[in-house]
Amino acid sequence: MASASNDLTPVVTERIGSATVTPDWASGAKPMWKEKDQIIFAYSLEMNGASRTSSCMKAASLQARTEMRRFISESITSSELLSQPDLTSDPEFEAVTASLTQGQISGAAVNEQYWEKVLVTDVRGERRLRLRCSSQIKVSRNDLDRQMNKTVKDATKNNPEIRQALMTSQTKFLDTL
Repeated sequence: MASASNDLTPVVTERIGSATVTPDWASGAKPMWKEKDQIIFAYSLEMNGASRTSSCMKAASLQARTEMRRFISESITSSELLSQPDLTSDPEFEAVTASLTQGQISGAAVNEQYWEKVLVTDVRGERRLRLRCSSQIKVSRNDLDRQMNKTVKDATKNNPEIRQALMTSQTKFLDTL
């Protein structure tokens, strides 16, 4: 008799191309990293198993771009340098946060994609087929730096203290990837 824990284990039934294992980057353990001069962000989502893989992959790539901006914004604006209440309550700080989160990242492109169909157990204990799609988005470090610097400079024209703190936080964040 199989143990209850085995019944809950997801079972991959189909993968993209000739893949035999789920790539490490598609697991979501490390959302952002640096490879040479490229910054890479990975994002995964899940849909109903009957969904078209092309629709799932497109949704994963679009959402990856949005989540990349959000991840960068949260990482930079949550820095110790910006923990002072007088800085975070400044309207220019809020403008930078909104610009970083909602803006576009020029030069960002799909680097790699992956999908798999997985049998999972839902909350009622029933097996359901799910489609998991993952997408990597890449952008050059120079392009990202240039765009983020412009966003920060444009939004903090009246507060050089916030500008400097944000630019220092941005550099530290990208250097630690």
